Amino acid sequence: MKTVLLTVSIVLLTNLGSCSTTGAISTKANEEPISACSNTSTVSIKSTKLESKPAKMGSKSKLEPRSPETSDFAEIRRSDSFIDKTDFIHEWLIHQPRNWYVPAPPGFGKSSLLSMVRYFCGGPLSAVEGTPGTLKIDSEKNPDNLFRGTLVSELKDFFHRHFQKYIVVSIDLSPLRKATDYRSFRHLLCGVLSNLVNNYLPLLEPNNLEEIKHEFFEMHNLTDTEHTAAFCHMNYYPLKEHVPLLVKKLKEHTGKDVIVLVDDVDASLKAILMNNITTSDNELFSDLQLFVRSFTERSPWGPAKCLFTGSFDLRLAIPGNTSIQISDFFRDKRIAVYFGLTQREVEKLLLNYSLQDHNDEVRRMLNGINIMGSSNTLFNTRAVLSYIKKRKISEIDDLTSTILRGFKNLFADEWIGQDITQILFGDGIVIKEDRDPEYTDLLGLKTKVTHGSALETHFHLNKPQHDIFIRILLRLGLMKIVKYNRHGRLTLGPTNTFTAGILRDYFYKSSYIERYYKVKARDGVLLTSAITNLTPSNFSIQAFGEAISNIVKECVPDDEAHFKSLIYMFAQKAADHYSKDILLETDVPIQIYDNGTLRGGPLSEKTIDLLMVEKRKSMGIIIVMKFKINAVQVLRLIKSRRCIEVFDGKRYSKYNLMDKMVIGISVSHSGSIDIKGEVLLETGIIKLSYYWPEPETSQPQPQGTQSPSKVTQPLPKKTPVSSALPPNGQREKKTDRIKEKNREKQIKDYMRNMRV
Repeated sequence: MKTVLLTVSIVLLTNLGSCSTTGAISTKANEEPISACSNTSTVSIKSTKLESKPAKMGSKSKLEPRSPETSDFAEIRRSDSFIDKTDFIHEWLIHQPRNWYVPAPPGFGKSSLLSMVRYFCGGPLSAVEGTPGTLKIDSEKNPDNLFRGTLVSELKDFFHRHFQKYIVVSIDLSPLRKATDYRSFRHLLCGVLSNLVNNYLPLLEPNNLEEIKHEFFEMHNLTDTEHTAAFCHMNYYPLKEHVPLLVKKLKEHTGKDVIVLVDDVDASLKAILMNNITTSDNELFSDLQLFVRSFTERSPWGPAKCLFTGSFDLRLAIPGNTSIQISDFFRDKRIAVYFGLTQREVEKLLLNYSLQDHNDEVRRMLNGINIMGSSNTLFNTRAVLSYIKKRKISEIDDLTSTILRGFKNLFADEWIGQDITQILFGDGIVIKEDRDPEYTDLLGLKTKVTHGSALETHFHLNKPQHDIFIRILLRLGLMKIVKYNRHGRLTLGPTNTFTAGILRDYFYKSSYIERYYKVKARDGVLLTSAITNLTPSNFSIQAFGEAISNIVKECVPDDEAHFKSLIYMFAQKAADHYSKDILLETDVPIQIYDNGTLRGGPLSEKTIDLLMVEKRKSMGIIIVMKFKINAVQVLRLIKSRRCIEVFDGKRYSKYNLMDKMVIGISVSHSGSIDIKGEVLLETGIIKLSYYWPEPETSQPQPQGTQSPSKVTQPLPKKTPVSSALPPNGQREKKTDRIKEKNREKQIKDYMRNMRV
């Protein structure tokens, strides 16, 4: 007699009467169909050969990459998107605690890992329809074939002791995300519990089935085929309290240790974040806590091991829980490597799909999460596979997008706006890591956002509410921990170019910067028009500088990040209004050596603040902004890093750029604006400059000299009319009138183009 392992995978079915189930056993050549033995605690194999052919693993069949929704290990194993992380099974069974929770951001392969564990420890069996107790093997998902040649199969002793030796109960709590109130939460959890019970019916011999039905199923009327609210109300509490009986009965009838896998254990918290649930009723959490505790409490009939996965802090998802140990994805480099993809794994995937020439683009867009104590960064698995399939990354997962839409008004808050500004355009923000989050803080934050007006700009957040929102962005993978400081402080920054673009889009739509600078509508139109009409001329730079100075003289920025955000905000407006003509990119990476040239020390990476391609004008523009550094130094920095050479790369060469312009902008603590630019033409170099306010000179400069801050061709600053005009006063007054007419013409032209 050969012992086997049964696996039950629980899925939310629309019909409670449906009993189709997947399970798993270990099968080898000459093994036979399976039936449960009523006289022993094991399942026996009799003498008929399996009609299954081993599948060839690792063959380059050029299958389509698995879609983001697919997390089935059998499908992944047969595709070119397979990355061997099977040694995670050894790590978990041998080294990790009995009750273990591993959180990771969405898209980092949590469900795929659980599916892999299920196939190794148990799967897959399916019942023969109409014949309770009779099981068949799914030949296409034969575990022997799935794990042949993998890392875990090389661990011979471990493989022999653990492969197909357990009963696995796999529970997916993701349906609870749809809950909109406590009543719907109960209804959804009831459905999960009901399927958890009903899916065991075909796995038991008829004699045993009668015993179980008498003790459990009939007691709670679980043979009812209609999933109604009344049924749920009648059986909710008995189901919740008697779920451990399932584990007990499985252990009794098979004599095997039970393993429990729970995916999306934080689903109730996600329901609160995604939907308009602002109830303070703790039953929503306490019910889930009791359900989880039924597996985690030690007892003679309890599971041997429990593995939980999710995205958020378990202290928020299941308040008061102390029986589950947590490994922080961001801190534990030993565990983090099993989630997401390393740079080497990304290169392997791209090579599998003959996309190795896309390495730089994927790295630029999707690299990645920093792990404490490790030099490696991790890529989002779902995003990389999406790029392989579509050759672009255009959307984020439903969970992240839904949560961001629910909290979008917070980006307009003064406190949050300042933090997002520093994250996107500055050196990041620092938060404390040792404070335990409280559900009451989350509830207060959610209430303020839900009940606030769409025009709300100050939500009066307290420190815990502010920190929870920042931590939500971190757990969603939109931020990363850039640095672990002393005294329990973390420096946070954007995860990568793609996620920074997501945050930047919400930041842009919040209009926080326009309120920060108190930008008048007229001045906003002028700056947008000046950016749109940038040309290789001093007049264009004068108009650009004046438009900036009109705003800055009303409100001087506090730091470089806020100054950069001002230019970005109106450059984005120009790109939005003329999307067919203007390509705008921010934080464009350039690779240089440590001495700032293309020769010398080890390779490092810097970024260009703003890059624009004026397609209609065949012109490329690079803008770098600094605070309290004169524009000459900024321009020298741009040239030393050879930023203009970025236009020679493959990404921009397709635009056939004729003119290339670099602009360095500086703002001082007093609000003076200094601009220096150079235009590289086919015929030579044009130098451009602007300074505001124009320095006053009481003494005439000696012949052949010039004030250090004096520009070559300044446009006179508008001066108030005085009763005593200088000798050339009439000429200056006429110049002011010309300037005013030019402004009016710019606004009219801009508004006319907008209407078109």
